[in-house]
Amino acid sequence: MKKEKPYEFDNIPPSMVSDFQVSYGVTNLGMADLLQVSNKTYYNIMQKEKLSPVQADRLMSIQRVYEEGAQVFMSEERFNKWLETPKSMFDGRKPKDFLNTVTGMFELMDHLGRIKHGILA
Repeated sequence: MKKEKPYEFDNIPPSMVSDFQVSYGVTNLGMADLLQVSNKTYYNIMQKEKLSPVQADRLMSIQRVYEEGAQVFMSEERFNKWLETPKSMFDGRKPKDFLNTVTGMFELMDHLGRIKHGILA
């Protein structure tokens, strides 16, 4: 019996990137930044049949943070505003700055969970 993979990162089409951008109001330049690639590489990615496993994994991780944030703040717009506003809980840095690493995304998810449950400190 073939064991199913919980996530299929080897067959994610670039249209999922576009869908994410439309859903969360992310520009092409912003998406390139989130994927940690140059603009040229971003455009090349969008012309391919599928994302590399690393790119797909990164997209899925970022999407989880955005989905949780939109749920916690009850709108994508409010969450985007929160991402762009420096916070004392992050030593004056913007939460968006933490999307650059897996550890940073875990930190954001932890803080979003605290906000969701009314634990602000």
